[in-house]
Amino acid sequence: MKNFDTLVATMNLYNYFILKKISLALVFFALLLQSSLCLSQKSYNFIVLPDPVFSTHHIGFETAISKQSRLGIMAAHKRASNRPAYGQANKNVSNDFSRVLIPWTFTKNNAWEDSFFVTALIGLEDDNFETIAGSRAEVTFINLGVLIGYQWFWDNGFNISTSYGRALLIANNSNKDIVGTESNDVVTYLNKNTKTNNHGAFGVILGW
Repeated sequence: MKNFDTLVATMNLYNYFILKKISLALVFFALLLQSSLCLSQKSYNFIVLPDPVFSTHHIGFETAISKQSRLGIMAAHKRASNRPAYGQANKNVSNDFSRVLIPWTFTKNNAWEDSFFVTALIGLEDDNFETIAGSRAEVTFINLGVLIGYQWFWDNGFNISTSYGRALLIANNSNKDIVGTESNDVVTYLNKNTKTNNHGAFGVILGW
């Protein structure tokens, strides 16, 4: 168990530095573009992706990179969540969940107007599962997704977008330490949530 804890701590530190580098690079890129871009009297859009089921809300911002496209960043973190990597939750398993997503959105009309849009995103996710019986599992996913949707903008800057598409979670690193007394349903849950998967994705984003 000690070796497992050391391995998980090392992987978490590595993932932290990767996420930090991605975030800093995107912020620098956004500030660079800010000097020359200001479309429809709006340059930044602060966004929230609510999660009413598991309360792992994503918060971030996006900026215009052309007349019809935006680039953004969203992050979420919650300790002891019951959120699965995908699928249904298991009441006997908790998850320390962290994720950073970088969405690129192309709109049919102006980036800050009512319009249909397509979003492609990439990200990094870290899940640390722990069960009541004492089993543990850690997995890092590379997140890829493509969604289509519609956005509404108001004069005061408030906006709402809804989208649906497909998400692919590619298991990059995974480690499991399952105790011998663990129940079969929990073992199945841990195996399922530490493997590569693809599934439908739906979201409603609030912005201002």
